[in-house]
Amino acid sequence: MQLIYGFHPVTNAIKSGRAKKIILAQGDKRMTSMNTSSLAVDYWQKPRFDAKFPSANHQFCAAECSSLVFQDLASIADQTPSNISNTSTKTNKKARPPIYLALDGITDPQNMGACIRSAVAFSCSGLILAANNSAELNAACVKSSAGMIEHLPLIKVSNLERSLHQLQDQGFWLVAAAGQGEQTINDIDCQRPLVLLMGSEGKGLGRLLIQRSDYVCRINISAAVDSLNVSTACAVMLHHIRLQQTA
Repeated sequence: MQLIYGFHPVTNAIKSGRAKKIILAQGDKRMTSMNTSSLAVDYWQKPRFDAKFPSANHQFCAAECSSLVFQDLASIADQTPSNISNTSTKTNKKARPPIYLALDGITDPQNMGACIRSAVAFSCSGLILAANNSAELNAACVKSSAGMIEHLPLIKVSNLERSLHQLQDQGFWLVAAAGQGEQTINDIDCQRPLVLLMGSEGKGLGRLLIQRSDYVCRINISAAVDSLNVSTACAVMLHHIRLQQTA
């Protein structure tokens, strides 16, 4: 079970079916418009929230939820170019190429949550995480994502470099975001299934991951700024990819 806090995380957990019990402050009526008849409801005095979630913006709202579910890498097979082409032909509608976000070395839960929020905002098909080098998807991460973690397929892999190689074999192109990149995202063809690879602001991406990538792209920023926070860089990259795909 996972205990989360914050109004948007709780309401999204209710919508996704992950919430099992709602915890509200005495007299709180904010959930009356939602279908919560099947959920247990507990009421706390407000000081109890401050004691349970010190220094957190809990908004006097919490929920006990089932654990997050992780998918297998094989689930991405449904997003391979051949399957996308077949789906487009049947519906007579051109499908937008999928984007998966892969994060390496993001160990701060707030940064992880903000990246997840951006991934949902730009309709990513899923999030790929290294099992041994990633922030815990805890309550702080869920809060930072504004509950958007409930709407993003999660894939955890034991070896990120090997898994990315496997996706390349399936027809995905790997785009690494790095300051040393010789191209920008606008210099490459984004009309294809992509995996966007982001590293931590401090260490960046490892050498093997950069070598594995089909493209290494930078973001053009002012010389007065050393780098962008990873969640900001993630949003910028995804925005430019989607702009190109919808042009």
